[in-house]
Amino acid sequence: MAGTRREGEAKWTARLASLAAGTLSALVFDLAYEAHRRLSPASPDNLVYYNMLLDWWRRGSPLHGHTLLPSPYFVDLVLQAGPALAARDFEAFVYFQALTYASLLFGGATLLTRATASVPFWRASIVGCVAVALYFFVAPPSVNAHAFMQNHTSEVFCGLFTLVFVFRHGTRAGSREAIAYVLWIAVNVASSPFFISTFVLPALAGALLVSGTRSITVRRGAAFVGVTVAAAALGVVFDSLLSHWWWPIRGDDYAITTQVGASRLLQVVRGGMPAFVPVVVVGVLGGAGVVAVVRHSTLDWRWLFVMTFGAVSLVTCVAMPVARGAFGSLYELRYVQEPVFLTCIAVAFAAVRGLARLAAGHPTIVVPTWLSRAAMAMVTFVALFFMKGPLAVAHGPSVTAPMLQCFAAIEKGAGLHAGIASLPSARFLNAARLAGSSQPIVELGPWHPPSLIASENNQLWLASSARTAVFDFIVTDAFSKETLALFRERIGAPSKVFTCPIPSVLSASPDFEIWFYDEVGAQTRLRDMVLGDSMRARFAPWSTEKRVAVDLAWSMYAPEGGRELDGSGSFVWRQSPEKPAFAAARTGSMYLPSGDYQITLRARFDAPTWQEPVIVAYQGARELGRAVMSRDRPTVLDVSLYNKGGPTSGALFFLVVIAGGAQSVTIDGLDIEQLRNPGPDLLRLFR
Repeated sequence: MAGTRREGEAKWTARLASLAAGTLSALVFDLAYEAHRRLSPASPDNLVYYNMLLDWWRRGSPLHGHTLLPSPYFVDLVLQAGPALAARDFEAFVYFQALTYASLLFGGATLLTRATASVPFWRASIVGCVAVALYFFVAPPSVNAHAFMQNHTSEVFCGLFTLVFVFRHGTRAGSREAIAYVLWIAVNVASSPFFISTFVLPALAGALLVSGTRSITVRRGAAFVGVTVAAAALGVVFDSLLSHWWWPIRGDDYAITTQVGASRLLQVVRGGMPAFVPVVVVGVLGGAGVVAVVRHSTLDWRWLFVMTFGAVSLVTCVAMPVARGAFGSLYELRYVQEPVFLTCIAVAFAAVRGLARLAAGHPTIVVPTWLSRAAMAMVTFVALFFMKGPLAVAHGPSVTAPMLQCFAAIEKGAGLHAGIASLPSARFLNAARLAGSSQPIVELGPWHPPSLIASENNQLWLASSARTAVFDFIVTDAFSKETLALFRERIGAPSKVFTCPIPSVLSASPDFEIWFYDEVGAQTRLRDMVLGDSMRARFAPWSTEKRVAVDLAWSMYAPEGGRELDGSGSFVWRQSPEKPAFAAARTGSMYLPSGDYQITLRARFDAPTWQEPVIVAYQGARELGRAVMSRDRPTVLDVSLYNKGGPTSGALFFLVVIAGGAQSVTIDGLDIEQLRNPGPDLLRLFR
């Protein structure tokens, strides 16, 4: 009887230890979050899916009207949906999203330790707590800061949970576990193809290394490799079909050369990130040690697998961004979250195991059941009491609070409706007003001439609801003097001008202006400018348009000379004697999906003195084709282009009219027609 009672008390003691470890990890996160927010506002990246979710939930705008990120991040969308819909504002959302990620990191570390070392759960939870503490307070800030946002953190804990699944259930072909494994890998690859670098390739390397050992036969290792490759391919195929038929995915067209990327990586490691060096050393030594002893080691195959997995993930998580031209600054250290966190787990396990050996032989502490229950309640209370929780969006230490307070007062006093702004201030303003306003702020790029950012706006809203919306203000932050002059020229002088402060971390200027227009004509011109922008994804999957007329008023510019619109709406360019120009007109940039297109230009020009005018098509800096313009019939130019990503991705496409020897050019119409869509590109994401 006494033995049974003691066993029960031991179980409650273990539960108390596990709860204490989990609670302490939450407190550690809370302290780390507070320290992080003393230096930085909520990351603008955190607000991308927050704005998307609430735009759908509160305004009824379809989710797929928003372009997905370079990766869909479906796992993050699911995890963020609850906090986004329940939180009172975006500050609360950011906090609870980060708390969710920290909890999943703790859970992944705990379960991985339990699965590989076969230690009691309470001891594994202590390892998880120490690993989280090391990650938040010892790992480089440019690495652990990304645990407060969506960038690749989900890949880390999803990879850990996948390893745990493999160790516990296996993936023998034909079993229910194998089917579950394939679906899970496919979902994660579809959510982020970078999961191939963070799990698939390291897991394949680990499987090949341990195949043929006493525990894993060559046949079983080959089966694991086969189902893993098939699952990853399934995820890539899903993304390709999705981006072609229904939901555009932005595939970044990286341009940094491999040599420059490798050089910047070395500068980061040597100059600003000394804490990153031990990670590299641990990874290299761990990989070399595994290769040297794998055939003769007495270690369990799971340990060999994890050691290999960690070493290879370090290589793939660095080599892949460098090879694809994506490693440009400290920000790209988000790619190495996984090897850093695996190192933290290894150090935490070594520390806890060392302490356990020191305590061996000493009496085991067993707490009475009633005391364990009371202590568990006290631990929970202490956690709730000492955790500071989220900031407030409109007051307190949040660095964006003064800006948002000012904007809210102006919005209420002037009755603002829809407007335009640039990144990143537009993300914060949109997030702050989602609670009440039914009108979004359309986000423009800060370049000149300005244009929509296709990946930041709900294209379906622009295609329908925006036509009846009232556009009555412009937020001037980040726009150049030339752009602001263009606004005044096209829209007119604002009726009122308001000034609001902006944090230095968001803008080089201490404040920005809000130009308010209450005259109906100016509001109409501002709306027409937004709706006439070339950057809208008119050939996106959900669109049925195959032929689009370029808006001459708002999407045609004279880069080197004067221009005007005549009474019929034609674009007129005349050579200036004081400043001779080479190019007569340029369209605003636009995103087009891969395919064949026909450009039809209807134009008039006077007799050229030395060369006929031509129209030239560009994709980025690359010329796609050109055609000599005709004076008596429309000029037709056929071009083919290829984008790595979806309809709102890849290099920018635009047209240039070169005047040649003509002194004046009048453009009456410019149409773009899609002749052929090549269909889904299943290997798009690997290029």
